[in-house]
Amino acid sequence: MAHKISCLNNHKQLGLAVQLYSSDNEDWLNPIQERLASGIESSWRPYLMKYLGARWDRSKQMYPGGSKPIYDCPTENARGKKGDVYHQGNPAVVGQFRVGEISIASGIGAVNVHWTRGGAQPPFGRPVGYENNLCNWGMVESASEMILLGDGHSNIGGWPNDEWWIWKELGNANSAGYNRFIQNDPGAMRHAGSSNYVFGDGRAATLDPNLIPCDESACWWSAPQSPH
Repeated sequence: MAHKISCLNNHKQLGLAVQLYSSDNEDWLNPIQERLASGIESSWRPYLMKYLGARWDRSKQMYPGGSKPIYDCPTENARGKKGDVYHQGNPAVVGQFRVGEISIASGIGAVNVHWTRGGAQPPFGRPVGYENNLCNWGMVESASEMILLGDGHSNIGGWPNDEWWIWKELGNANSAGYNRFIQNDPGAMRHAGSSNYVFGDGRAATLDPNLIPCDESACWWSAPQSPH
């Protein structure tokens, strides 16, 4: 129970960091992944570091400090090297726009379920050069019914550099019917058969992955309420 509550608090803090980022960027949510001019690929995590207590050091070209354990769940911390624990990765890389950052798993993943071009608008998209589907709060029909982040990730095999986001791997990525339990997502059953999530309005909740809507009437994984 203590791990679940601590994990929920981490979700809330990450949700607040997303809000602060978007306030500084004309209501655009941070990318989930981006190819930078330097040739480095980032995940979503470095974009939020300044909102988790880190300050940019121009001389070192990095964000020293900050609360990196917020990206993780204490349940995974307890698993040691077998756990998906971001903050225990290479300290020169964790939270930075540097080579190898995307290869470090985290206990909490960002949502881009219907990720392919033309799919239901996700909360965290990719810029031009990828799917060109970044999200602005103006696209969100109901922030209280859109999940931003959740326990675990969706690497059910073959994607070792993608253990920091949640996506539909089985079947057509743009179709309805995403179910984390059926897909066997790592972390989806982490807390006694349930998992933690934070919504666009900042609310955090523990949910049964079988009961998260993704059908023709509603989808909590997208900015539109009924994208299917």
